[in-house]
Amino acid sequence: MAAHKKKVESMKAARKKLEKFAGDNTMMKVKHTKQVVDCLDSNSLPSRYNSLSLPSVRSGFGKMPLHNECRLHKCKPEQCMEIKRLCNAPYVDEGKELPAGILSWTHKQQYTCVDKVAITSSNPMSLGFGMAWCVIGAFMVLGAMYINMQNGFGGFSSAKVLPYQPSD
Repeated sequence: MAAHKKKVESMKAARKKLEKFAGDNTMMKVKHTKQVVDCLDSNSLPSRYNSLSLPSVRSGFGKMPLHNECRLHKCKPEQCMEIKRLCNAPYVDEGKELPAGILSWTHKQQYTCVDKVAITSSNPMSLGFGMAWCVIGAFMVLGAMYINMQNGFGGFSSAKVLPYQPSD
């Protein structure tokens, strides 16, 4: 049993050495690919939820559905998962010598939970228009109160309805 473990460790060390040699001497420019997965599972949300329009000050994200991979790697709903995959090295990860299924993506993937970058937009025009509407509304309310005060508190005390009198 000890000899078997020693042989396995020796093979793992030799494989790492071969991977390093192949990586250093290959002409591959891209060493890995990166995929980013939003942890909020937008496919299970109703269509009225748009992930771009969710404000950063909103609460209750803990109850939102998580993407399966994020749930398995214990990422939070406020995070994204970054999956980094190492590319196959020629002559090491490919060839007839390797039995089918011995190398899977699992040993070549790195999962990292990354905080989302909040994208906010604060347009000064929207604040200005909002304040202008509030001021205009306040003037209208004050004008209505002034007219009501001029006519009395009931508003109908000075209104006189004269019956219709046809002219000759």
